[in-house]
Amino acid sequence: MGSAPTILAAGAASGLVLDLLIVLMTAGVVALVMSRLRLPVVPAYMIAGVLIGPGALGLSSSAGSLDDLARLATVLLLFGIGLQLHLSALRAALVRYILAGVGSGAATTLIGWPIAMALGLPAPAALIAAMALSLSSTAVIMQHLALRRELNRSHGRLALAILVVQDLAVLGMLAAVPVIGAWAGAGGSATAGAGPGVGAFLVQSLGRLAGLAAVVIATRWLLPALLAEATRGRGTDVLLVIATASAIGAAVVTQALGFSAELGAFLAGLTLAASPARHQISGQIGPLRDLFVAVFFTTIGMRVAPGVLVDHAGVIAAALAALLLVKSVVIGLSCWAIGAGGVASVLVGLMLAGGGEFSLLVFSAAERIGVLSPTAFRVLVTVTVLSLILTPLLIHAGRLWAPATRAVPLPPWLRRGLARPDPPEPEGAAAGRLVIIGGFGPVGRAVAEGLRQAGARYSVAELNPKTVQALKSQGVRAIYGDVSNPHVLETAGIHDADALVLTIPDEESVLRAAQAARREHPGILIVARATLASRVTMAQSLGADLVVVDELATAAAMRDLVVRRLAERPEDRPASAVGDGA
Repeated sequence: MGSAPTILAAGAASGLVLDLLIVLMTAGVVALVMSRLRLPVVPAYMIAGVLIGPGALGLSSSAGSLDDLARLATVLLLFGIGLQLHLSALRAALVRYILAGVGSGAATTLIGWPIAMALGLPAPAALIAAMALSLSSTAVIMQHLALRRELNRSHGRLALAILVVQDLAVLGMLAAVPVIGAWAGAGGSATAGAGPGVGAFLVQSLGRLAGLAAVVIATRWLLPALLAEATRGRGTDVLLVIATASAIGAAVVTQALGFSAELGAFLAGLTLAASPARHQISGQIGPLRDLFVAVFFTTIGMRVAPGVLVDHAGVIAAALAALLLVKSVVIGLSCWAIGAGGVASVLVGLMLAGGGEFSLLVFSAAERIGVLSPTAFRVLVTVTVLSLILTPLLIHAGRLWAPATRAVPLPPWLRRGLARPDPPEPEGAAAGRLVIIGGFGPVGRAVAEGLRQAGARYSVAELNPKTVQALKSQGVRAIYGDVSNPHVLETAGIHDADALVLTIPDEESVLRAAQAARREHPGILIVARATLASRVTMAQSLGADLVVVDELATAAAMRDLVVRRLAERPEDRPASAVGDGA
């Protein structure tokens, strides 16, 4: 018979599995219904959380049992975002981006403070509410931008920069909560030690920043070497394991330093953005990340208490309207003030208008020390979650309204050439014909030579890092990664390509690649390789237009070779020595 701790641990594990089952099933069903209505899935997950939460059906008693899984979702999300970015894309306008982030956060807090007081909060609690609600949702916005491939567009870079500044500001907010608690006269042990001197606080902050710099340096020098070693084999499993471990490791270290875990994961991804394997890693992590993102947003929805929504409907509606109006205007004007065009300013303002997941963290810290009453805490959490549910709708509205602001001029202080708005980004296909070659073995090299002679351009997706490096040295666009990976296809130029030629001998990879390519680019010509004639129908059903069968190609080649050689042989050749039969 098992001991009591063992039995309790088993019970806790079974409870976690049951909660996870309920969350995933409900989130999936609600998402299917929302997709039928052509609505985004992120609000669907949060609505599912509201339904199964303790304040509604009560199918899951608490979101707390799933908090670790939910945090893992944001860690993987931010790691993947970092992988897809280039430091040069942010470095060009770093000062302007910081000004927009700091300025919009400060202005939102100063405007929101008296509004929160007018809605009934005491001054200390109102200040915390205004600070926390100045934060926006990194997870919601970054997932949206990643799905639409807009991370490297002007509004995507600007939104990311402001979100990074906000994430860094979380540390200062959490440090300020005990000080505000002392001002409010709140009880609790948290305020008893809330009075470290300014000098001690500065020393601690410098130590944390030094630790953060050490994390960046370590990932910059160690991880590329580990990933290079992992890519030497043909498999990619070890690559995924090392990359995921680096993301989680960086998250753990930065959290121990007092920063958010998500910031560490983002920095780890950013330092690996120059790695040849980044596209393969991003694609491999994607399905796992999407699974945990569903858990994350569902647990956020579980924090909404429908009873609070009914009892305080007027205050919640007023606070929600004020939040969305103030933040969209302030952030939009901040973007315009640093030289962003009207379209980008409107898009970013509406994207970041809602609250964020870190707002909930600040609220929790304030409630623990008594600055926020339980009722105020529940009302603020409800306002934050409702704003997150509305965020995709605000983004959609921004895409409809933003084009009308295209003619908005630069602010007067930037009209003399000190800055310019980001230029419009090209949308059209690349000039000429582009063919993607999946695999660069003997067949792939033969296809490439034929394309070169025909004057067509080509890019290559290949899992042999030495081949990729050799092609790059010859000026060929080559990507390390599995051609069946959607991120690898995108990097190879799937959206601008005229054709995809799948030359790899692995039939399962060919089938997955044909399906992924047809989903990404419905009009592309796909030529696939199959080992057996029996696989032709399956390849065509998954998206291949033309299928070349190895055994048939071999048969045709052998037939032509024999016929040609027989035709070339002279008729009067000497007869073979055979018996006379005498």
